[in-house]
Amino acid sequence: MRDLKHLTYFEDLLQEANNALVVQAQAEGKKCVAFVCENTPEPLMNLDNTFGVRLHAPNTGSMDIATYYMTSLLCETSRSLLERAVEGGFNFADCVIAPDGCTMINRCVENMELLKTMGAGKDHFFYEYMEIPLKADDNGVDLLVLQCKNHILKPLHDAFGTDVSDAAIRRAVAEHNRVCALIRALGDFRKKARPRITGYEFHVLTLATYVAPKYLLIDKLEETLEEVRSREPEERAYRARIALVGSEVDDSEFIRLIEDTGAYVCADRFCFGSLPGRDPIVLTDEEDALTQICRQYVYRGQCPRTMNMAKVYGRKQYVADIAREYHADGILYEQIKFCDPWAGARALYRAAGVDGKDFGKPIIAIANSFDEFLPGHVHLNKVGRLISDAIKEAGGIPREFNTMAVDDGIAMGHTGMLYSLPSRDIIADTVEYQVNAHCADALICIPNCDKVVPGMLMAALRLNIPTVFVSGGPMEAGTTVLADGTVKSTDLIDVMYATADDSVSDEELLNYEKTVCPTCGSCAGMFTANSMNCLTEAIGLALPGNGTILASHSYRKDLFERAAKQVVKIAHQYYDDSDDSVLPRSIATKEAFENAMTMDVAMGGSTNTVLHILAMAQSADVDFTLDDIERISHTVPCICKASPSGKWEISDVHRAGGITGILGELDRAGKLHRDVHSIDYKSLEDKLNDWDIMRDTCTEEAKQMYLAAPGHIVSPEPWTHTTLFDSLDRDRVNGAIHDIDHPAPRALFPAPG
Repeated sequence: MRDLKHLTYFEDLLQEANNALVVQAQAEGKKCVAFVCENTPEPLMNLDNTFGVRLHAPNTGSMDIATYYMTSLLCETSRSLLERAVEGGFNFADCVIAPDGCTMINRCVENMELLKTMGAGKDHFFYEYMEIPLKADDNGVDLLVLQCKNHILKPLHDAFGTDVSDAAIRRAVAEHNRVCALIRALGDFRKKARPRITGYEFHVLTLATYVAPKYLLIDKLEETLEEVRSREPEERAYRARIALVGSEVDDSEFIRLIEDTGAYVCADRFCFGSLPGRDPIVLTDEEDALTQICRQYVYRGQCPRTMNMAKVYGRKQYVADIAREYHADGILYEQIKFCDPWAGARALYRAAGVDGKDFGKPIIAIANSFDEFLPGHVHLNKVGRLISDAIKEAGGIPREFNTMAVDDGIAMGHTGMLYSLPSRDIIADTVEYQVNAHCADALICIPNCDKVVPGMLMAALRLNIPTVFVSGGPMEAGTTVLADGTVKSTDLIDVMYATADDSVSDEELLNYEKTVCPTCGSCAGMFTANSMNCLTEAIGLALPGNGTILASHSYRKDLFERAAKQVVKIAHQYYDDSDDSVLPRSIATKEAFENAMTMDVAMGGSTNTVLHILAMAQSADVDFTLDDIERISHTVPCICKASPSGKWEISDVHRAGGITGILGELDRAGKLHRDVHSIDYKSLEDKLNDWDIMRDTCTEEAKQMYLAAPGHIVSPEPWTHTTLFDSLDRDRVNGAIHDIDHPAPRALFPAPG
C-alpha cells in the first residue's frame, strides 16, 4: 500500500512533546494541561480554553539524571519522562494533573515537582494529584467525581478562568467523541482479511490524538479516513495476525518492528492504545455530564490499578474477545521491565506462607473475632484454623485476621458499657480496611456475639464481594439444681434474675454462676448474639443451621467446613462465571431485609436487632427504615418464644427446624417475599424444599442436622460431642415453633424476678 497522505505529518507530531499543534494552540491563547495516565478523564482537560497533552518522551537517550533520583529499578517510561522534564522538554505545559496511577509514575511526577522542572515564568502553573478509586462500584464513581471537581475543574477555573459548567463539559465530550469515532472507524479496517491500514499507521494516528490538541487534528483525521476507505489493500498475505496487549507502549517503532517480520498488528490494548481509550462517552440529559463521564471511566477502565477483582479475573476473557473480534492468530503480551504491580505483593505472600503454585486461586479473607474475654469467642482460634484448612482443600488461599470483640455481659455496670456499641463500627472498619487493603477476592466472617455480627455484616455489605457468614454457634443451656432439689434449665438471664431476688441465698447464687453457662458459644437463648446470627441466616448470607447448631456439637464443625467450601464456590461463580447474584448486595435486597425482620419478629428476637438491621441497610444502600419494621411488627405474630421470652432454649428451636423451620411457617402463611435467594440457593422455595422439616421434600441431611442435641459436657472446647435428639419437634401447636394459626401464648412469658 502507498503511504498515507498525512502519515509524515502525524509522525512529526510524535517526535517531541512540544509539537507544532501544541505551539499553535498555545498561540491561540489556550492553556496546555499535561497528564500522565489514562485514569485522568480526557474531556475534562479539553474544555473551551484548555487542551490536554499526554506527556511522552520519544527518542530519549541517556536516563542518568532520572536514574539518580529514581533508581534503575523503576520502569523506563517513568525515568524517561523525568529525564525529559529535567532537560526542559515539558516547560511548555501550563499545569500537570497526575492521578495515583502507579508507584513509578507517582514518583516520577513527585520528582518533577521537587526538582522544579516545569512552570518557570508561568504565574499560574500548578501540580494536582488525584486519588483514583480502586473498585468499580458506585462509591468509586462518587470518589472520582469528587476528585475531578477538586483536582481538575476547580484548579482550571481558579487559575485560567476555564468554563467548567455542565454545558462546557458536554461540548468537550462531543469533540472527544468525534475523535474517538474517527479512530474507531479507522481501526475497524483492521478486522478485514485484507486490511486497508497497517498496525503501525493506526498506532501513529492513535498516539497523535493523545499528544496533540484534538480540535486541530479532526480535519486531517477525517481526510485520512476517507483516504483509507478508497485505499487498495495490499495483495500479500501476512504471516500472522497479532493482537498486542500489555503495559505502556508509546513507541510506534515497536509496532513497525513486529510488522517488519511479516506479521500484522490487528488489535491493541494498552494505555496508549485504542481500546477502550477511544471508546466514545455516552451522555444523557438525565444526569450531569461529570458523573456520567466518571462512571464510564470507572466501570470501563482496564488498568490493573483501578480494576476490581472481577475485572482482574475477566481480563483474560477481555483479551480473548479482542482476539476473536479482530481475527487474531495469536496474542503478544508486552510488558515493560519492572511494570508488574503485583510482584512485590507476590513476594510478601510467599513470605507469609503462600505456595507459588497457588497463585491464581481466589484469596479468601477470614475475618475472625477470636477473643478469650468472651465465651462465645474463646474457641474461635480453633474455628479459624479449621476453616483455613477447609478453604485450602477447596482450592482457595485463606488469609486470616482478627477483629476486636466486646462482651456486653462483662462490659456492664461500669464505664466499659461506653465501648460496646462503638465497637460495632470499629469492627466494620477493620474488616473493610483489611479486605480492601490486601485486595482479597472473597470473605468468610466468623462472628458470634453482640456487636461483632452486625459490624461484620456492615463491612460485607460495603465491600460487596462474595461473602459467607458462619458464627461460632450458641452455647448450651445450663442445668441448675435449686436448693429444693428442683432441676432447672437455665441460661445467663436466670443468674441475672437471681441477683435481684432477695430469696436467693449467696450459696444458691454461686450455684447459678457455676452452671448457667456450661460451654463455649453465644449465651443460650434468643439474646442479641443469637438473634443476629439467626437474622444473618434468614437474610441469606449464612448456611442453614448457622443460628441454631450448638457450638459444642460436632455438626457445628461440619457447618464450618461447609461454609469454607461455599465461599470458594461462590468466589468462582462470581469471578469465573460473572454471576453477581452471589454478592451480598444482590442477596440482601429490601425484600430480604423484610423477610429477615419478619422472621425476627416471629421468633421474638432481641430488640437490639432493630438498631443493627437499620445500620446494615444503610451500609447496603437499601431503603429499609424504622417504618418498615413498624409495619411488619403489626402484621406478624410471635410463633417462637425462646428464652428469655419463653421456656424454650436455642437447642429446642433447632430441634424444631431452626430458622428454616420458622421461615417455612411464615412462607405457608404468606408472610414472606418469595423472590429472594441466598448464598446457597437460587430461590427461597428451593431452600425451604430442602431444609423445612415440615415438607415432604426435606432432605435426610437436613433432618439429621436438626437432631443435634446438647451434650451436657461442661467445657470451653468446641464440638465435644455427637449427641442427638430421639426425634424432631414437628408439633406446631405446642412445640418450640408454632404455626401461624397457633401463635405462642403470652402465658409462656416468665414472671418478673
